[in-house]
Amino acid sequence: SHIARLRLRNLPFAAQPQHVRAFLGIGKEHAVEIVSVKGRPSGHAFVYLQDAQEALNVKTEKHRQQLAFGRTKYRIDVLTDFTAPNIRYFFCSSHSQLFLVFKQTNHFSNFNKKKQNEEMVPGDVTTPKLL
Repeated sequence: SHIARLRLRNLPFAAQPQHVRAFLGIGKEHAVEIVSVKGRPSGHAFVYLQDAQEALNVKTEKHRQQLAFGRTKYRIDVLTDFTAPNIRYFFCSSHSQLFLVFKQTNHFSNFNKKKQNEEMVPGDVTTPKLL
C-alpha cells in the first residue's frame, strides 16, 4: 500500500504514466495518476510511493530537473504532498487554471518543529500519519 505522494507540475499535456516513471526513475510498482480537468490534461500528476523518505529522496533528486519530451524541454516541479486525503480540486474557467486546495489539519505530530508552509527535506520525518 502507498502512503506517500508526490505532486508533479508543468508536465507536457501528452505525458503518460510511463513518461513520469521514466523521469523519476521509479518502477511500475508505483502508481501514477495523470490529472485531467473536464477531460483535458492539466500538466499535473500524482505519484504514490511506499514511504515518506522515498518521496523526499525522489523530490530532492528530481525537483526542477528537465524532462525532454519531443523537441521541447520541460522543467518539472516535484513537490511533497503528505496531505493526500485532504486535497480538493476546483477549476476556475475564467482563468483556465486548476487549483489545489489543501484543508488545514493538525494530524502531523511528526512535523511539530516545522512551520506549516515550510518545505520538508530528507530526514524530517520517518513516516507521517495520514488519516
